[in-house]
Amino acid sequence: MKDEIKQLLELQDVDLELDRIQLRKKEIPVEIVENKKLLEKEEENLEELRNGLKELQRQLNKKNVDLESYENQLKTFLTQLYELKSNEEYQKMQHQIELQKQKITETEDEALDLMEKIEEMEEKLPKEEERVKKKKAEIIERIKGLEKELLSLDDRILFLQEERAKKVKNVPSQLLSRYEKLRQVRGGAVIVPVVNGTCGGCHVALPIQLINDLAIKEIFSVCENCGRLIYWSGNNRSE
Repeated sequence: MKDEIKQLLELQDVDLELDRIQLRKKEIPVEIVENKKLLEKEEENLEELRNGLKELQRQLNKKNVDLESYENQLKTFLTQLYELKSNEEYQKMQHQIELQKQKITETEDEALDLMEKIEEMEEKLPKEEERVKKKKAEIIERIKGLEKELLSLDDRILFLQEERAKKVKNVPSQLLSRYEKLRQVRGGAVIVPVVNGTCGGCHVALPIQLINDLAIKEIFSVCENCGRLIYWSGNNRSE
């Protein structure tokens, strides 16, 4: 392989890693935001559970107050029952008493249902608090890792930029200009090997004569389909 091909490939390796790191630098802040949202969601869900328990307890307290009121009213009705003189008044009071008893029964059933729900939630809440505690610790650790990775990428970028500056000096200016223009248009790898008789970039079959010229003369050529620079790597595998 000619030196200029090797030098340009070395430059491309640096540029491709820089591309990857720059992309990762954009991804990390998004991931940090997403993890912070997960953290907030876990806290919100736990708070909803706590508020739900408080609401059930409030409803139960109200039912108990209502029940006490209904029972007192029933006692009043029963006392009044024996003071009534007419049969008609007696029948009406009996009806009121039955309605009051029904109301008491319904309220007791509702209170019992609330008590069961409260008991279930009181059992669930400590487990959920423990789960959320562990989950939050995991998320916080993940965020710290992402922030640390972000800082390390900056150091890596500085190193690669220095490496790039060195390698650029080894590439002929005309070839470098061509390479830079291709990078602007296509991005990614713009210098690719012949792979199994095809362009290593777009995988379109190349003319046999072109392949022979690349192998014998150790030169660059241009893929007519994608415009990338192609070269013979000495084997049929991608590099």
